[in-house]
Amino acid sequence: MGSLREIASDHRVTLTGRTVIGRSHRARLPLKGRTASSEHAVLFWDAGWILRDLGSPELLRR
Repeated sequence: MGSLREIASDHRVTLTGRTVIGRSHRARLPLKGRTASSEHAVLFWDAGWILRDLGSPELLRR
């Protein structure tokens, strides 16, 4: 396991083997931006941390 820390607030989030990032209430790392998808990306461990975009329509249009 790992953790992420927001420097300004010292807020910490513990990362599991698979951490969902997005606007969904189920997302472990919540995003508030209107352009973020409910499940925008996933951060997971595979001999190192990997961040995978989950095909957000907003990102595909750019």
